[in-house]
Amino acid sequence: MSKTVLITNPTLHPKAKETLEELGFQVIIAQDPAEDSLIRLINDNKVIGMFVRIEKITAKIFDSCPSLKIVVENGIGVDNIDVGAATRNQVMVANLSLGALAVAEHTIAFVMALARDLRFDDMSTRAGQWKSFNQPSFNSVQVSGSSLLIAGTGNIGQQVAKKALGLDMNVYGYDPYVSAEKMEKAGLKKVETLEQGLALADFVSVHMPLTESTRKMFSHSQFDKMKNTAFLINVGRGACVDEDALYHALADKKIAGAALDVFEQEPTPADNPLFQMENIILSAHVAGTHKTLMENQAKLGAESIAEAICQEGRYALNIVNKKQLNL
Repeated sequence: MSKTVLITNPTLHPKAKETLEELGFQVIIAQDPAEDSLIRLINDNKVIGMFVRIEKITAKIFDSCPSLKIVVENGIGVDNIDVGAATRNQVMVANLSLGALAVAEHTIAFVMALARDLRFDDMSTRAGQWKSFNQPSFNSVQVSGSSLLIAGTGNIGQQVAKKALGLDMNVYGYDPYVSAEKMEKAGLKKVETLEQGLALADFVSVHMPLTESTRKMFSHSQFDKMKNTAFLINVGRGACVDEDALYHALADKKIAGAALDVFEQEPTPADNPLFQMENIILSAHVAGTHKTLMENQAKLGAESIAEAICQEGRYALNIVNKKQLNL
């Protein structure tokens, strides 16, 4: 049996390669994440496992690569992986949840940066516009006592709620799959409809998984229902937000500002119109990472691949299609 693993992103922490090699695997690092290039690498080297970040792992890859047995996503969301095609080809798909706390912290950092208009303050200071600090910038607002709507109240959403409650925010939750009782235990007030929550919120934070029902769930209609003083934050899945609609909402001052860590297309193009807006803060899908976590997550991902292939029962392994594969 081949013991070759493909890492599809050269920016993945080197601890992944180091751990796999210590466990007796040969490691290949892809320089080109294109579909046909990955297929060629997998088949030429009889790759048995893949460690991916944001790369698209398509049905064609699964259908074309019979040696493949396990794909591990370096994060929580697996919408970049065709899990149905993986299951059809008896390939395990696993994810890693170490980044939940990091995502929650990044969310709160966005809340504070938007509330105090730190992007404007930084640019003004660098430009020598010291007199502008005699008066607060237009978008600078108080966080304590404001209202936060969390759309998607799973593990990350609940961790965001805990931190927001510590800032004396009023926290609402929208999630069709979570009961009011469970939300109440986490300190959230449940809203029955997204529109109800949008009308209440000063900040809206998106933590929904990407499904057909959540794709572009924030679009023109939703921005029309938000306060014109409200802010949108998306650290969930990029395609949950219609970027064209967001651009127009920001340009037309329908909302006060936004912060995005995720995009409809990743990497997002350099000519993305949102880059021209002054009332938005951006980061490059890094919310679920920090220096220590990246190393720990890379090690766990490598160990998960080893566990799936060697079946030695030594490591925690979260297979998202376990039930479908009857494992």
